[in-house]
Amino acid sequence: MSVTRVELSNEEKILLHLLDHTHYEEKMHVPHHLTQKGISDKTGIRINHIPKTIRRLVENGELEEFLAYVHGAKRKRKAYSLTEMGKVRGKEVLSDIQGREITVVDGLGRSKETTIESVYKKVQESMSLVDLIELVDNDNRLDENLCLKGEGVQTVSRLHNAPLAKDFLGRDKELQELSQWLKGSEYPLLMLSGIRGVGKSWLVSHFMKRLVDWNKLYLDLWDIQNDRDLRSFLGDFASDLHPSLDVNSDDFYKRYCESMRHRKTLLVFENFPAQQPEMVLSLAVFLNCIASSSNIKCVLISKESNPMKVLPDPALLKDLKTKRLKGLEAEHAKKLMAVDLPPHQLDVVLDMTKGNPLALSIVFSDEVNQLVTDVPGMTTDETLILRCLKAMDLVLSG
Repeated sequence: MSVTRVELSNEEKILLHLLDHTHYEEKMHVPHHLTQKGISDKTGIRINHIPKTIRRLVENGELEEFLAYVHGAKRKRKAYSLTEMGKVRGKEVLSDIQGREITVVDGLGRSKETTIESVYKKVQESMSLVDLIELVDNDNRLDENLCLKGEGVQTVSRLHNAPLAKDFLGRDKELQELSQWLKGSEYPLLMLSGIRGVGKSWLVSHFMKRLVDWNKLYLDLWDIQNDRDLRSFLGDFASDLHPSLDVNSDDFYKRYCESMRHRKTLLVFENFPAQQPEMVLSLAVFLNCIASSSNIKCVLISKESNPMKVLPDPALLKDLKTKRLKGLEAEHAKKLMAVDLPPHQLDVVLDMTKGNPLALSIVFSDEVNQLVTDVPGMTTDETLILRCLKAMDLVLSG
């Protein structure tokens, strides 16, 4: 079968991503994934390429910018939605890409020719269309193990909130540590901490999407406002395995963990702890149930390095393993740079950013360009230092 290479431009990725979120257009409160950083996380487009792509879509009349409160933030931030023209083009892209033909290869090496639409119908509960297309290789072949349920093993995945870890770099040591923790029995809870932009969510998402034979749920606590929301997300996740589970029962969290005791399950809570005070008690109850379960593991992704400041119950410390994530090593960090630098300048950038992936990706971005103006008498190296400082300011203030 002769097929056309399945790939999406950056504009098409953004159109498809926002096409799934048109119900937020009239709201003053929107999720993180309608911001530039959120769009980058969800589509895999590097953050320094986002502003130019968005600007083109706005100029084409396909995208509009507005201010809204983003879940978890105190101030309004820029968010984006499709115009009517953008919806039309987005649907055209959707129709075209779903009809593309690919070859799916199963775990036994057997090949089957099908369409993107056919595969997506089977995995749409666990990944976006953009996620799926990123798994298709240059020969239009898709490894079934990366997205579909293994033969004879019923598993459930809900990874819509997980960032798309495209062009994942390095982290071999960290991935090995995650694998060892997952196989071990001593600590059911893992708190992965680090400053904004260091790649916590990126690492966990990459790890989860390649983990087979596990039930997997990725939850962003910014999208959960109360106990009812948490129960709803968990109940939806478990519905395929245990349709009779009552989300309104007083002992729901205990029954939930009991229902999973014979099934390997990995849960991830991003932006831990929850911003809403009423969620503290719910999380305390649920995490204690997880700690008492034999087959459930939970990752808590947090900016806070001191577990005592974020754990809803100090008694959980005995069940918690901590890991502070640092920046990328030099060989991988330099691949995120938008420009090639002489060795001594590269060393300056790596030292000042500490290998923070987000900072590295925006040092030479339009956003930083607007903050760095030419100062008479300032050397090239001094300007570079200023760029790094501004990039880190943006990272830490986000």
